[in-house]
Amino acid sequence: METRRQEVANGVGKGKSLAELADKLKVHYRTVTRDFDLLRQKYASADMERYEAQVAEYLEKLDAIEAALLEGLPTKVAAQLVGIGQERAKVQGIYAPSKSLSVSVGAESSPLFLKMKKACAGLDEAQLDEVMRHAAALPRTRTAAPRDASWFPPAQLEAE
Repeated sequence: METRRQEVANGVGKGKSLAELADKLKVHYRTVTRDFDLLRQKYASADMERYEAQVAEYLEKLDAIEAALLEGLPTKVAAQLVGIGQERAKVQGIYAPSKSLSVSVGAESSPLFLKMKKACAGLDEAQLDEVMRHAAALPRTRTAAPRDASWFPPAQLEAE
């Protein structure tokens, strides 16, 4: 099991899809998906611990600089303290950018769109990312796209 998970980690690191890895390892796709989810949780936890330790260390350094500045330095220190406060806010994530996903689909009455909308309702960003990764990894059957008038501007249809 650990060997398989290591192969999954190596394969994902090389850009292989989960479906390709399942075929290569001769296991069900869901097995590889579970392995990938466990690996992601393990690495996310380790990354968060390392990040928190780095933040704590950096904040200690900022505290030391702040304490040194307060020991008898003139009023010019105020500008430096403001800079330290801003740096502290950045490190603590107060100014962290947020992620959002905006999708514009014109055919809101499409049964397929409504089905997808219902399936994704209430999911958080990480879950939506997982849905998109899963959808991207699914095998595709090539089919010709419908070429009805709704897909093309009138000028393009006239030119054809």
